[in-house]
Amino acid sequence: MPKVKPTEDNSYHDVGHIEKNVAFNYTAFFETLVLEASNFFPLSFVVMLLLRKGDVKKAWAELAHREMRLVIGNKNLSSPGAPYILAFFFNTIPWFLVSVKLLGLEGGSYSYVETIVVPAILVLEGNLSIACKYALYPPEDYKRVTCKANPPWTNADTQRRMLLAGWANPEKYKGLLEGLFLDAKKDALVDISKYEFTNLNSRACAVLKEQATSVHHAHVGEGGGFSHFNPGTHVNSESESATTLEAKTLMLGIVFTSFRQPVPVIGMRVVIGSLIVAVLPVICRAVLDQAPIGSGSLSNIAGVYISLIFVVRVLPPWFWARVVIQDNKRRERAYGILGRLMVHPGVRVSELVQDKTTVGVDDDTFVYLNPGNVNNVNSWVMCRNVIRVYGQSFMKRGEAYLTISLLSTVLLLAILCLLIVGGVKHFATDIILLMFILGVRCYGVVQTSLSVSKLNELVTEHREIIRAAKVHLISESTGKELNLQAIHFLSAVDDLVETREQVSQPHKIMGVRASMEVIQSYVSLLASGFLFTFQTFVTSSAFYGADGWFVNVAEAAHAAAADKEL
Repeated sequence: MPKVKPTEDNSYHDVGHIEKNVAFNYTAFFETLVLEASNFFPLSFVVMLLLRKGDVKKAWAELAHREMRLVIGNKNLSSPGAPYILAFFFNTIPWFLVSVKLLGLEGGSYSYVETIVVPAILVLEGNLSIACKYALYPPEDYKRVTCKANPPWTNADTQRRMLLAGWANPEKYKGLLEGLFLDAKKDALVDISKYEFTNLNSRACAVLKEQATSVHHAHVGEGGGFSHFNPGTHVNSESESATTLEAKTLMLGIVFTSFRQPVPVIGMRVVIGSLIVAVLPVICRAVLDQAPIGSGSLSNIAGVYISLIFVVRVLPPWFWARVVIQDNKRRERAYGILGRLMVHPGVRVSELVQDKTTVGVDDDTFVYLNPGNVNNVNSWVMCRNVIRVYGQSFMKRGEAYLTISLLSTVLLLAILCLLIVGGVKHFATDIILLMFILGVRCYGVVQTSLSVSKLNELVTEHREIIRAAKVHLISESTGKELNLQAIHFLSAVDDLVETREQVSQPHKIMGVRASMEVIQSYVSLLASGFLFTFQTFVTSSAFYGADGWFVNVAEAAHAAAADKEL
C-alpha cells in the first residue's frame, strides 16, 4: 500500500479531492455590476448605501476597498488621485454621450455606431470583467472587501488579487506564491506534508532539501505557506533519509520555477495602434470638412471623449489576455514537469531550483519517480491535485474573461454584418474601428484559447505515460513475479485522472471543454461572418459617398422616386 505518514484520521479527504472552494458568487457579481454602472462619485456612494442597507461607515469603507473613491491620509488605502480623476471622466462618458444624443441638445449628423453602440459594448465588457473578478474572489477575501470580516482590506491586498499586478509578476509581491500554496492545499483537501517520495537520487534530494531549508529560514515567523517548508523527514535510517524526499519539498521546486515567471513586456505597437485608430474618426471627419460628431461644442467635446474611451476600453482585454496566456504557460510548465518525472531519466534537478549556483546543481542529476513504486505514484497524484488548483481564482477569472471577450467579439461581428448586409446608415470610420477591435480581440481570444486547450492535451499525454508505465511493468515481469499491486494502482490513477480532469473538471472555454475542435468552430464562425459581409458589400450596389457616409443605391433610388411622385 502507499506509504503515507500516520495520521489520526485517514479519511476520504486525506487522499485528495478537488473542492470547488472558488465558486461563482452571483451576489458579488450583480452588486459589482450595479456599482460599475454608476461608477462616478457621489452616485456610487448612494448606490453603495442602498446595497449596504444604509450603513454609512461600511459603504464609505467599501468604496475605498474597491478603489472607487479618493483616499487621503490612510497609509493602507491611500493612492494617487490621478486614477480616480480619470475614472470619473471615463465612467461618465456613456452618460454624457447618451444625454447629448437623447435630449437632442445639438443638431448635426451622428453615427450611432461610433457614439453609442461600440462605446456601450466596450464599457459593458469592462464592467462584466470587473464584476467577474469580485465574483471569483475567495469567499474570505470578498467578506473583507465588504467589511464583513477582518483583517481590514488594504491596497496591498487589491494589488495581489489583480491580474495586471500580482499575477502578472507574482515574485514581486512578497508572500503571494506562499499564500496561494496554502489556498491550493485547502482547495485540494490534501495535507501534502504527509506524502513523500522514496528511492530517489541522493544528490538530487540533497539539493532540493537545501533549497527548502533556505526558503524555510527566509519565511519562518511570517506564518506564510512556505514558512512550513522544513525538509526534515520521518524515516528510520540515514541511508533511507538520503534517498527520501517529502512531496512538499518537490512541490516547492515546481511552484517556484513555474509560477514565478512574469508576463513578458507588452510591446508599444498595440498601444500605438489603438491611439491611431482612436483619433482616426476625428481626422477623417476633419478631412471631409465635418465636425468630429455633430455641429456644436458639446458634440466636439464628446468626440474627444470617444477617442479616449477607445484607448481605455480596447487595451485592457488585450492585457488580460496576455496575463491569462502566461498563466496557462506556467501551468503547462508545471504539468510538463509532473509528466516527465514519471518518464526515465526524469527531470533535471536544475529545472527545480531557483539558484543555479547551488552546490550539486548540474545537468547530470535527475529526479525520477519510478512508476513501479506505488508510494511514489500516490504522492505524485497528491502533488498533481495541489498543482491543478494552485491559483485557481486567477485561473477561473481568466476563463471568465475569455468567455466575455469571445461573446463581445461575436456581438461586434454581428454589428459589422448588420451595417453592411442590413444597409444601416453609418460612417466609413465605423467599419475601420470595428475591424481593428475585431482583429485585436480575435487574435487575443484565439491565442488564449490555444493556451487553454494545451492544458487539456497534457492530461491526455499524462494518461499515455501512465498506460505506458503499466505496459513496461508487465513486460518486465517476464520470468519474474508480476507486480500486480503497482499495475492495479496505475489503472486506478488512470481512471481518476480521466474522471477528474477530462470529464468532471477539464479546462473550459464558455463552459465547454477546451479543444482544437472548439477553437476551429469559433474561428470558422468569425471567418464566415467576415466573408459573408465582404461578399455582400462587393456584390451590392452600395458605396461610400464623398462625405464618408454609407450609401445604399437601392434605397436612395427608392427615396428619390418617392420624392419625385410627391
